[in-house]
Amino acid sequence: MTSVIAHWRGTCPRKEVQLELCKYIEQLAEVSHSFYETSLEIKRFDNKIRGRILLNSNLIKDTLLIQHGVKMEETEEETWGGETELVKWPVLNEANLFGIEFHLYDPRRNPYEDRMSFVFLSHEIPVLNGLIVMVEDKSECAYYRSKTIQNADWFLTNPSIHLRYYLEGWFDYLMGWIKYFFVPDLWYWRYETCRFTTM
Repeated sequence: MTSVIAHWRGTCPRKEVQLELCKYIEQLAEVSHSFYETSLEIKRFDNKIRGRILLNSNLIKDTLLIQHGVKMEETEEETWGGETELVKWPVLNEANLFGIEFHLYDPRRNPYEDRMSFVFLSHEIPVLNGLIVMVEDKSECAYYRSKTIQNADWFLTNPSIHLRYYLEGWFDYLMGWIKYFFVPDLWYWRYETCRFTTM
């Protein structure tokens, strides 16, 4: 099989469950970071962000957001084939974030593709509460090809990680554990949508 980028998404609106999950994830983060020769930051979020906050439209259905009054911005974006298409971007002015992001140790070091994010979004719009997101700040937005993302203050997207034949089976178990105990609606993809079963 080819190298794989694993993706996950889900919601966990209860703060006490978020706290418990992040307590375990922090232990994993500290062990992972201890293997690096250089110091890497474990990002901890418990704050409000403001500005032009773009949401990846894959986070949640546009129709749900429009029903709740989320502003949608349409821009023309160039695709890899040189064509342009109209893309809708949900835009927020502020949001609350809680959670943790760290680098999953890989001896081959794959910068920007080794990040694991369990950061939860909360907002006055109920359908956004508890969404798991990866947080891209202004400096990280600059690396995207999209001019719209480059001009954003923040970009909230689906978490993903490039495993490249490394820890793939272990990652399946980790996601299964998270789904069973913390995020019942967790969706996880690695080569195919993973179907978790219980004993």
